[in-house]
Amino acid sequence: MSGFPLLIAVALVNCPLKVAGHTVEDRSWLSSAVVGSVMEHKRGVQSEPVLGYQNGQPMPLLVVEMPTQQPTKVRAEVHTALAYLRMQQAATRFGLTLQLNSGFRTNEQQQEVFGLYRRGKGPLAARPGFSNHQSGYALDIDTKLPRVRSWLSRHAYRYGFQRTVPSESWHWEFRGDLRKLLDRQDPLLPNNS
Repeated sequence: MSGFPLLIAVALVNCPLKVAGHTVEDRSWLSSAVVGSVMEHKRGVQSEPVLGYQNGQPMPLLVVEMPTQQPTKVRAEVHTALAYLRMQQAATRFGLTLQLNSGFRTNEQQQEVFGLYRRGKGPLAARPGFSNHQSGYALDIDTKLPRVRSWLSRHAYRYGFQRTVPSESWHWEFRGDLRKLLDRQDPLLPNNS
C-alpha cells in the first residue's frame, strides 16, 4: 500500500467509527463505505477516498463525481450525493432541472476560493479546513431560475437539505438522516402522508 490510500489508512487508525458531534446521522467510515458500494452497484459511480476537514481537523471521506454541465467536475460526499440525487429526481418530476456548481472541495481548492473572497473577487468563503464544502455537507446548486429557488425553498428540507448561509441562495447543506430518507417512499410522490 502506498501513496494516498496509505494516507487514508493512517487517518482511519485514529478515526472514530462515528464522527463526534453528529447525532442526526451516522457518517462513519463504515456507513460511507456501504453507501459508496450501493451507489457503485445501483448507479455505476465509483467512490473515491479523500481527505476532508471539519472544524480544522482532517477526516477521511468518500466522494463520488456528480452529473453536471460544469466544465470542471463536481464531487460530493456519498451520503450528501445520494440525498441530492433523490431530490434532483423529484425536481425533475416537477419539470425542473437541478444543476450543481460546486460540491466537495480539497484544501487547495478551498484556499483558492478563500483567497478570492479575501481579495473581494468571490463570494463569502470559510477559511480552509473550516468550510462545510470540505466536510462533505455543502453543495452549491444553480439557483438563477426563480422556479428552482422556489421549489428548493418549499421541498429541499424533505430531502434533508437546509440553506445555512442566508446571503447565498445557492448554498445548501445536507443535514438529514439518510437512513430515514431511504426507508420511506419519496415524500413528494402521490399518496404519501
